Amino acid sequence: MKKIIFLSLFVLLLCSLLFSCQPELSEEDITKFYLTALGNYQNQKYDESLEYLALIHKYDPNFFQASFLEGKVLFFTGDIDKAQNMFKNLFKKYPEFIEAKIWYIRTLIIKGDYVIARELLEKEMSFNQTDWRIFYLYSLLEERQGNIDKKIVMLNRAEMVLADSVKVYLELSDIWNMLDLQSRASLYNEKANILSETNASLHMLGDYINKTSKKDK
Repeated sequence: MKKIIFLSLFVLLLCSLLFSCQPELSEEDITKFYLTALGNYQNQKYDESLEYLALIHKYDPNFFQASFLEGKVLFFTGDIDKAQNMFKNLFKKYPEFIEAKIWYIRTLIIKGDYVIARELLEKEMSFNQTDWRIFYLYSLLEERQGNIDKKIVMLNRAEMVLADSVKVYLELSDIWNMLDLQSRASLYNEKANILSETNASLHMLGDYINKTSKKDK
């Protein structure tokens, strides 16, 4: 019996020594892991992304960007419940983290929790009138509840915000051009083009829904 106790204590001591001798990762290493995980996510290599994110959590559990990325990976792999919990915890801990709130609301809509989704969207809209994604999410909520007219209204509001953003980017591009900073001018021009394409897509979708709803009447 004494031998068994001694052996157990020896194993525990050995494990604790091994754990304490584990090499620490530098901030640079953790950033590299995150960028690798992000690249895997963008290339839809979700399992590889999760492996790097697990390493990050092991050495830096407070790296909230990694937690957010993990939530998105879980979302796209179909684990909506886990993703939802991660997004919820993030925006509760960091109320200013609007990205986490947007993704949390998206999971609520997918799961049919429309009452909570509407409460959060209305609260966000009372403070934030400049993020087109809020209006777009509201349009998805209205669609899920069969309110096509309200969906179109929200899409139009999203379109208006996008149009204003395009103007800002174009003006910034013009300023950088005047200062002969072509690389920055090109960057903002590209952003304007991307938003213009998104704007056009929303507009076409709104027109299509509008025409479809008229045919059904």
